[in-house]
Amino acid sequence: MVGPAIRIRTQRILPRRKPRSQVLRRPKTTIARSNMGGEHFIDKNALPYCPEKLERKPETTITGFLGVDIRAGKVLAVEDFPQMRKPSYKIQVDFGPAVGPLWTSAQVTNYAKEELVGRVVVGTINLGAKKLPTGFVSEFLVMGALNPDGTVRLLDLPQDTLPGSCVM
Repeated sequence: MVGPAIRIRTQRILPRRKPRSQVLRRPKTTIARSNMGGEHFIDKNALPYCPEKLERKPETTITGFLGVDIRAGKVLAVEDFPQMRKPSYKIQVDFGPAVGPLWTSAQVTNYAKEELVGRVVVGTINLGAKKLPTGFVSEFLVMGALNPDGTVRLLDLPQDTLPGSCVM
């Protein structure tokens, strides 16, 4: 014969929340920030990317650096991307026979579309695909230097650089 059933009450313990008065608030004015959604807000008058304002990043290992796949690619097509809040292009780049063509979105409208087609650019191709709110999938990060006002200046490679060449 089986004994009587015993009921045990359990209580779920949740972490305590801080009172609203103790929660740190973000400032109303933002110089430059990027959040997990990929949005990038820039106060151009504050010159957020002025070299004097950029602190040196912590050291990394050669293994960490070599884990990033940076390659040369040739721009095949450039399309307007009017669905984005900030002026952007959809850019297709050929990264050679081992990788093939990939698409990205970039805020590089300071270049004419005709100026970009045929150009050799630098792209980071192993950061993972990112689906934008518009449904477009960005497959790589086109690389450039940021002027003090946040304008992107694409990295230049010689025109005879083969698509798919490793950039170190």
